[in-house]
Amino acid sequence: WFIDLKPTEKLLFIYLYETCDIAGFKEISTRKISFDVCFDEGKVKGALEGLSRGILWSKDNSTIFLRNFIKQQKNLPLNENNPAHKLIIKLLTQHLDLFDFTDINQFVNHKNPDAPLEGLPCPAGKGKGNGCG
Repeated sequence: WFIDLKPTEKLLFIYLYETCDIAGFKEISTRKISFDVCFDEGKVKGALEGLSRGILWSKDNSTIFLRNFIKQQKNLPLNENNPAHKLIIKLLTQHLDLFDFTDINQFVNHKNPDAPLEGLPCPAGKGKGNGCG
């Protein structure tokens, strides 16, 4: 997914990834982003549209959630006894209404309509297999 992005989209995704909170939320100000990454606001808006597969917008379009951030940070499954996970759970809970969700698992399990339904059942390459067919 990332490799197929345009250069401006890649830069913006890295910016969002590096500046979001521990749960993957980022308040969006195209003016601030434009200043930080030296793109005009139109280019920022276009790049955000190009990232639609990897981000989820709040109802009011003020905040995004990076879809796989928690997974990529190796924080799944969430454990309420882990201090870092406690903060993630708290942030997810605080954002439920903003994203019109009723449960924090909806953030992690939210399906992207643009994503493929599923991958291949077994690796297609050669080498030592994992017991597939």
